[in-house]
Amino acid sequence: MGKKLKYGGFSLLITAIFLAAIVLFNIFAGILTSRFYLKADLTAMKLFSLSSEAEEVLRNLREDIEVVVLTPTEDDLMTNILQQYNAAAGGRISFRYLDPNLNPNLSEEYPGISAFTEGDVIVKSGRRSKSFNMRAMITQTYDANMEVVQAFNADQELIYAIQYVLNEEVAHAVFIGGHEEAENAALRTMLERYGYECSDVNLVMEEIPEDTDLVIINAPTRDFNDFEIEKLDVYMGSGGNTIVGYDFQTTGLTAFDQYLAEWGVEVQNQLILDYTYNFNYPYFLGARVVGDANTPASMSLYGEQQVAVGLLYGRPIRSVWPTGEQGTRVFSPILTTFETSYAKDGGNQVAPDALEQAEGDVQGPFTVGASVRQSQYDDADNQFDSYMIVLNSGLIVNEILELSTQFNNYMVPAGLLTDLNPYSGGDVYIPAKPAVSAYLEVTPGQVTSVLVILVILVPLAIIIAGILTWRRRKNL
Repeated sequence: MGKKLKYGGFSLLITAIFLAAIVLFNIFAGILTSRFYLKADLTAMKLFSLSSEAEEVLRNLREDIEVVVLTPTEDDLMTNILQQYNAAAGGRISFRYLDPNLNPNLSEEYPGISAFTEGDVIVKSGRRSKSFNMRAMITQTYDANMEVVQAFNADQELIYAIQYVLNEEVAHAVFIGGHEEAENAALRTMLERYGYECSDVNLVMEEIPEDTDLVIINAPTRDFNDFEIEKLDVYMGSGGNTIVGYDFQTTGLTAFDQYLAEWGVEVQNQLILDYTYNFNYPYFLGARVVGDANTPASMSLYGEQQVAVGLLYGRPIRSVWPTGEQGTRVFSPILTTFETSYAKDGGNQVAPDALEQAEGDVQGPFTVGASVRQSQYDDADNQFDSYMIVLNSGLIVNEILELSTQFNNYMVPAGLLTDLNPYSGGDVYIPAKPAVSAYLEVTPGQVTSVLVILVILVPLAIIIAGILTWRRRKNL
């Protein structure tokens, strides 16, 4: 009896120690998970892990950030993401959930945000607030009436919002209207992501505001009048920057074309084709980023990295100056096609059955995006530059910018917007993560190993453990 009591007390002690260890482990794990993110992402593309670019931004965070998610109940995915952000930022990011239906006075707590809807994510610093909807964290397309997830954009939305609320000042961009310009929602979204506040200006009735850092003229189809050209020229003369998207089908912009020629730029009425470097169609061709010391910094960087993009319906852009320079203005290509490309006269009048290369076609490569830098000096003899950027609008159409995981086109305006934002502080470019389904490939050797473990080793281990336990109890 004494021997049994001895072993019984020992078993009770072991059990108590084991239970205490479990309690202490859970307490310790709770402390760790409040500070560190201790979960594993097993997806092939690491969809739910921080990108290296996001980690760098968060690691260098020096101010506290509050994130408020407007949902009636907690969202597991959002919680996991924000826990990782807080861990990477060293505890500087706090987050909470609010039901927008039960908190009608959000506009008082977060001034500057005009509307609040369920699913919004509010990012706030001591300077300002910014919001986006959780739907923006996923890029979807529709195929046969089904939603197909193409990419996961959580880092894009959150990091760009964090950078925006931390910037000392906010840049302002103006979309010029009144000439039947093409609406480009993807480009406008990019501007907002990269720290710009956007507005629209009709030059017939309005002036370009003095605090404008960037003007966007996207695919105008009606000409400008002299009065509008003068306003644009005054803005550029004061050190402004302009990005022009020139449409493939546009002709007859006499005054506007003449103004571009003053900047050394001519968009030629030809159609560029390429049967070697293309995306299934010769008119959806490949192009590459180039750059030099006279272009915005990102173009030179991407040129060194040999970044390639897709161009839909391209037209050659050339310098009207023989040397590429006139006075303080310098013309530089920032995008060119490949040597296998060629151009046909007639632009949008080229017949669909006449796309093959023929005698008389002009051989490539061609400039399809150009930068003109104008160097100026203030009263203290300090140099400041302004840029006229002219792109084929087929590089920045909605459909291509939204498919950022399939094309690198997103990088071109992203780099330009960062370069031309005087308050960006070198904002990083964060690519979306492609939501690619990967299948597990199992080799015959792996199948054999699994079978040996499950069918032989595991049962054998159980039998041996049972025999040892039986013999021990028999000797009690």
